[in-house]
Amino acid sequence: MTLNEEQINQLKTEIKNMGNLIDLFIKCENEINEQKGKLNIIKLEYSKLTEEEKILDVVMDVLYNQEKKSSISKIKEEEMDKILTNITMLKNDYSAIKTSIIFEMKDFPFPINIEEVKYEGSDAVFSYFENLQLNETMLRTMVKIVEKEYPLSIDNVIFSGEKIVVKNRHDRKLAIGDIVEAVKNYRLYVDNISKSYERIDGMLERVIQSSNYEGILLTLYKFDQLSADKIGDLLNLEGRKAYDSCYNLTRDNWSPNPVRKLNNNNWQLTITGKILVERLLEKHPEKDKRFIENNEESLNGFS
Repeated sequence: MTLNEEQINQLKTEIKNMGNLIDLFIKCENEINEQKGKLNIIKLEYSKLTEEEKILDVVMDVLYNQEKKSSISKIKEEEMDKILTNITMLKNDYSAIKTSIIFEMKDFPFPINIEEVKYEGSDAVFSYFENLQLNETMLRTMVKIVEKEYPLSIDNVIFSGEKIVVKNRHDRKLAIGDIVEAVKNYRLYVDNISKSYERIDGMLERVIQSSNYEGILLTLYKFDQLSADKIGDLLNLEGRKAYDSCYNLTRDNWSPNPVRKLNNNNWQLTITGKILVERLLEKHPEKDKRFIENNEESLNGFS
C-alpha cells in the first residue's frame, strides 16, 4: 500500500499540528511547576518572617501606634497573590490545550507501514512510514493525558514512538487485524473521554450546589487516593457521610462517574472527575485558594 503525495502531506500536517499542541502543553505544564516552586519558596520565607513579625507587630502597635503589618510581610503576601494569579491563568491555558489535544486524538492517524513486517521471536513488528513517525515525546504525552501508560498497550498490540509490536503473531494479516482493532478500541476510549467534556457543565452545576461533593472532588484532586475516613477528617465530615457522598458519585445519575472505588477501599478521581475539577477551577479559580486556606492545617497533616 502506497500513499500518494497529497495523503502524505495531509498526515504530515496532522502530525505537525498535534506536535505543536503537545509542545504548548509541555511548556504550560513546566511553567505551572516553575510557579509552584517559586510559591513554595516564598511560603517558606513568609513562615520564617511571621514569628519575628509577631514581635514587630506588637512593638509597632503598642510603642509606635502604627499599622501592625510590616512592609516585608506585605511584600511577601503580594508576591504570593501574584504567583497564585499566574498559576490560575496557566491552569486555564493548560485545561484548554488539554481539551484540544483530546478532541484531536479522536481521529488522530496512526501512519503505520503495514507492507513491511519483521518478526522478533513470536511477535510481529511494524514501523511507521518514513518521515511520519510519532516521536516518543508526542506519544508519551498523548497517552499520559488519557491516563494510559507508555508505551501504549491495547490488547496484544504495543505502540511506541519507534515501532508497533503485535504480541504472539506470526501471520501478517492477523497482525494487521489486531492493530486495526486496537486503534478502534483506543479511539472509542478517547471518544468516551471527549463526551465527558460535552456533559461537564451540567455536572458542574450539580457539584456547586453541594458543598460535600465539591469538597470531596477538590480533596481527591489534591491527593491520588484517600479513604472515606481521611476525606471526612479533611472536610470535617463523619466518615459515613463522606462514604455515602463518594458512593453517590458512582451511581448512574452521575455518568460518566467522577470518582471510583479502588480495591483497597480508597476513593480516586476518574478522568471525568479530573476534567470536572479542572473545569470548576477554571470557572471559579477562587475556590482553589479558599479550599487550601480552609483546610491548610489538615492538608499539611496528610502531605
